[in-house]
Amino acid sequence: EQQEFSNLKGEFGYMINDLRSGQSRLDYTISGLDLRPQQIQLLVKETENNTTLKGLSMCRKRITDKEGVELIQNLENNRVLERLELEGNSLGPETITQLAKLLSTNRSIRCIDLENNNLTNYGLIPQAAKINPITDNKQQQQKIPVPQDNSGLIALFETLKTNDTLLYLNLCNCRLDEECGKKLVEALKENTTLICVDIEENSEMGLREIREIQDLSLKRNKKEYDDERYREFKERKRLSKEEQISTTLVINKEAKELAQEGIDARIQARQQEEERMWKEDLEKEQKIREKIIHNLQKQAKTKSKAKPKPKPKK
Repeated sequence: EQQEFSNLKGEFGYMINDLRSGQSRLDYTISGLDLRPQQIQLLVKETENNTTLKGLSMCRKRITDKEGVELIQNLENNRVLERLELEGNSLGPETITQLAKLLSTNRSIRCIDLENNNLTNYGLIPQAAKINPITDNKQQQQKIPVPQDNSGLIALFETLKTNDTLLYLNLCNCRLDEECGKKLVEALKENTTLICVDIEENSEMGLREIREIQDLSLKRNKKEYDDERYREFKERKRLSKEEQISTTLVINKEAKELAQEGIDARIQARQQEEERMWKEDLEKEQKIREKIIHNLQKQAKTKSKAKPKPKPKK
C-alpha cells in the first residue's frame, strides 16, 4: 500500500489526490482504466471518509468475491455516496452478505448496479479440487460445480424490508432462481421505496414472482414515489407563492413606510421653515422697535437742547 501511495500517476493519481483533499468530482468511473486489485482497494479506501463523491463506477474490473467484501467494508463510514456500480465483475454471496449489512445502516445509497455477477455461485467450478486417491482423476473432480448459494441474496432481500433509501437495484443476469424470486417478493411487500428492480435474464425465476415484483416495485412503489414527489412539488410551489406574497407585502409595507417618512419629513421641513420665518419676523419687528425707540430718544435729546432757558424775574 505504501508503494502505491508513492507511485500515484496519471488519472488514477488525480483521483486519489482529489479524494484525499475533499475536492473530488461528483462522479468517478474506473471502467476505462487498467488498474490492479491493490489500486482498486486503495481507491475505495480513500472514499471511506470522503464527503463529496456521489457516484462510483467500477464495472468490468474482475473484482472477486473476496475483494468485493473488502470494498463494501470500506464504504461503511461513507455517508454521501449515492450510486454504486459493480456490473460485470466476479462478485458472489459473500459480497452480497456484506452489502446487506451496509444497507442496514447506510442512509445515502440510492442506486446499486450488480448486473452480470454470479451472485449465487451458479455452476461455479472449484479452483482447487482434491485428488481422489482411488481414481487419481483430478480433472473429473474439477468438473463438479459447487452448490448454488442463495444466502447472500436472501440476506439482501431481508435487509430491503427495513431499508427506506434505496430506489434502484439492478440484478439482471445474476443467476437468481425461484427461491430468490419468492424472497424478493416477500421483501417488496414490506418495502415501499424501491421503485425499480431489474431482474431480466434470470431464467430460473418463476413467471409469477416476476409479475409480482413488477407490480410491487414498478407500479405500487413507483406510484407512491411519484405521488410523494408531486406533493413535494406542490408544497414547494405553495411555499414559493407564499414567499412571493410575503415579499410583496414587505415591499408594500416598506413603500408605505417610506411614503410616510417622506410625508413626515415634508411636514417637519415645513414646520421648520415656518418657525424660521416666524423668528425672522420677530427679529425684524424687534429691530424696527429698537430703531423707533432710538429715534425717539434722539429726537427728545435734540428738543431738550434747542429749548431756551427762562429769564430770571426782577
